[in-house]
Amino acid sequence: MLYPKQSKYLKSHTILDKSTFVVYNENLCFGSYGLVALHSGYLSPEELEAVRRVAVRAFRGIIRIWNIVNNKKKQLLKLWIRVFAFHSLTKKPNEVRMGKGKGDHFCWVYPVYTGKIILELNIPSIYANKILLEMQSKLSVKCSIIEKKL
Repeated sequence: MLYPKQSKYLKSHTILDKSTFVVYNENLCFGSYGLVALHSGYLSPEELEAVRRVAVRAFRGIIRIWNIVNNKKKQLLKLWIRVFAFHSLTKKPNEVRMGKGKGDHFCWVYPVYTGKIILELNIPSIYANKILLEMQSKLSVKCSIIEKKL
């Protein structure tokens, strides 16, 4: 899974209100298609892994089709996940009295802000919309599909 192997401090500060932050001027750097966040929220490593698996399955299918049609062995199919779960969340157990410090670490997340590009794909345009819609359904944050401007 995508989470840090080690960190200097296990418990991190709480993040300010996520709804007020907006990322401006985010452009596609690597791929030709991408997913951009429309709302703020948290992404877990499990969601990112599910998105990666969707991409790998789709790439296998595309390679099979293209090998039959074009007899080509190599196609430029690539996925760039531009987020990484680095922020730890803490939680106190149920029915515990107030005080006595911060709760225990229970998961790693990535805080996503509005306008942040989550992932990029380099893929033929015929398959891009279907694959990105399937990836979008795996994420807990509302996303939009963007295309690289020429």
